[in-house]
Amino acid sequence: MSDVDNVTAVESHEGIGPVHAYAWSRLLTDVEAPPEPRLTDEIISRRLAIRDLGRALRATADTAVVSEASTDDVTAAIEMLTRARELLGEKQREPTETASVDDPFRGLRMYSLGAGEGSPILAPLQFERVGSEHVARVRLSPAFEGPPYHVHGGVSAMLMDHVLGFAVASTVDRTGLTRRLTIEYRAPVPIEVDLIVGGVVRAEGESDIWAQGWIATEDEPSKRLVTAEGSFRVLKAAQAQGLVAGL
Repeated sequence: MSDVDNVTAVESHEGIGPVHAYAWSRLLTDVEAPPEPRLTDEIISRRLAIRDLGRALRATADTAVVSEASTDDVTAAIEMLTRARELLGEKQREPTETASVDDPFRGLRMYSLGAGEGSPILAPLQFERVGSEHVARVRLSPAFEGPPYHVHGGVSAMLMDHVLGFAVASTVDRTGLTRRLTIEYRAPVPIEVDLIVGGVVRAEGESDIWAQGWIATEDEPSKRLVTAEGSFRVLKAAQAQGLVAGL
C-alpha cells in the first residue's frame, strides 16, 4: 500500500477521523496552523489498533464488574492483564506530550474522554443536531454505578459538562472553557438503559457563552432526570496559547 495523503481516507475509518468541534484551532485563532501530519499506512494502522484497544478495554471493564467467575479464573485474568500492561508500558510518552497518533489542532484526540475511541473509560459520544440542540445516545454499564443500579452522580455531571461544551463549540464561532456548571438531579439515572443527552446554547456575550443540558431515557425523552446550566469563558489569545503550549 502507498502513503495516504488525503484526510478523507482517514475519515472512512470509523472512530479515527477528526471532529471539528474538538479542534484546538478554534481556540488558537491567532496562531498559524502547524503542517498537517502525513497520513502514512503506519499511522492509520496504529490509530485503528488504538481504537480497537480502547473498545477492548471498555468491554473488559464492563464484563469485570458483573463477573462471577471463580477465584482461579479471576487470578488467571489478573496475570493476563498484568502481561498486557507490561507490553503497553514498554514505551511511553510523558503525560504532557501529545500522543503520536493525535492531531489536536484539527480535532483528533484518540484518548480524550468522551471524544476519543482510545479512551478505556467512555466511548465517544456521537452527536446529531436536532434544531438548535445537539443530542447523543449513550448506555452506561454497571461500571458507572453509584447508587445501586443507577449511574453515579459524578458521571452525570461529567456527561453534562461534555455535552454543553460540544454544543457551545458546534454552535458559535468562538470556543470557551467551562467556568461554571450547575447540576440539578431530578431523578436517579438508571444503568443499562438507553439514554439521551442533549445540550443547547441559550445566550452569547462578549466574554461568556451560556448553555443548558439534560439527561433523559429514550423511552421517556420529555422526563428530564438531570438538568444542567453552564457558562463558558471565551479565552483571550494569550490564555489559549498558554493552555496548549507545546501543542
